[in-house]
Amino acid sequence: MTTIVPDAYGYGRIVKDKKGNIEKIVEQLDATEDEKKISEINTGIYCVNTPFLLSALKKIENKNNKQEYYLTDIVEIARRERCKAHAYVTKDYIEVMGINTPDELIRAGKYLK
Repeated sequence: MTTIVPDAYGYGRIVKDKKGNIEKIVEQLDATEDEKKISEINTGIYCVNTPFLLSALKKIENKNNKQEYYLTDIVEIARRERCKAHAYVTKDYIEVMGINTPDELIRAGKYLK
């Protein structure tokens, strides 16, 4: 699941090809300047075929700036293996906003009132 946000700073960007197919999800620290301009972001909500997921998890590498294993790499693995990956874009980013800081918690609380 993805969404469009007014400020994508800090979020993983959804990189698509010219036909609109998802190529990969790239994290802020690993994004190129062009990728940082993308406003469609990863919400962290996935629906994945279990056998594919179990296979893909074994193929995730930590070749990124944080040397972390990103679950989001399964999208690129799916593309390499010619498996379909689709994005459902939510209409309202507020419905899927992340809460990672005290400020974001306060902001989310305002929307719930």
